[in-house]
Amino acid sequence: FLRTNEARLKDLVDTDVQLARADVLAQLQAALASTSSEYTSAITKATQAMKSELSAQIAELPPSVSAADIDAHAERAMQRVFLSSKIEALINAKLAESSSSSLGRVNYFSPSTGAVVNPVLTSATYSPRSTFDPSKIVTGLLKLFAYPLPKIGTTVEALTKWDEHGDCWCGAPDKSGVQLAILIPKKISPEEFVIEHVMRSATLNPGATPRHYELFAHIPLKHQDYIAEVSAGLFPHAPEEKDLNYDWVRIGRGTYDTNGETVQVFPVQLDLNRYGLSSREFVVRFRDNWGTAAADEEDVGPTCIYRVRLHGHMELP
Repeated sequence: FLRTNEARLKDLVDTDVQLARADVLAQLQAALASTSSEYTSAITKATQAMKSELSAQIAELPPSVSAADIDAHAERAMQRVFLSSKIEALINAKLAESSSSSLGRVNYFSPSTGAVVNPVLTSATYSPRSTFDPSKIVTGLLKLFAYPLPKIGTTVEALTKWDEHGDCWCGAPDKSGVQLAILIPKKISPEEFVIEHVMRSATLNPGATPRHYELFAHIPLKHQDYIAEVSAGLFPHAPEEKDLNYDWVRIGRGTYDTNGETVQVFPVQLDLNRYGLSSREFVVRFRDNWGTAAADEEDVGPTCIYRVRLHGHMELP
């Protein structure tokens, strides 16, 4: 369980957003109240597994061990089962709740609502053909086999529905990662950012899965001073922005868990609506992917995006 949810738990621990203790307790209590069925299922499976493990351990104990010692060992083991099962049920229930609730909202990044990709601020499409440099044919072949790419998709595929491995857009990374810029027809105040990606077991290139992301919004200069301060306060450990102009503001950060759900929903930490602001221009940047850590700095593969979505409130006329 800890291995499966390591990335999500680490992201929660390292998050820049500070929450009040009362808010955390309130959210936890509400979530616990909604996970009874998840908890029952998880505890049943875990208890059966623990019974089998305990039976095997007890059979190997020497005759000198007392019944009281065996009971104490069994009690400690069952306490671990109850705790881990409750946490697992909580996480699974909240993930399912977030994913299903996001499907009932307008996706402002959908081409059907008028969204288009801004090619000026979007990374180049990764092409395996560049690996066949005549002067580096051996290295090129090795790279090609190290990163078995799907078909070369266009940027709009990062905004549309997908069915299987390869229905995506792969961006060529630079020192800042891979960037996708989107224009939408109406101004909105974003609330939720959604990342979709094929399951790790269903792709030929799991290392291309996005990892750390950032979400930026274009804000008019007259609002820059105070909204930039708000952003800096929310993300004190974020790297200094050097690639976008000063009229772009970081409004969200997070980590996509490669071992988690296919669809992962993230709250947009900077609530523009709270400050009476909105935007129709956004940039999604993936700073790295899950293959970066295993690769040399000069041999980083592409980051492939199956779909990103954005939910929020549309500015009233």
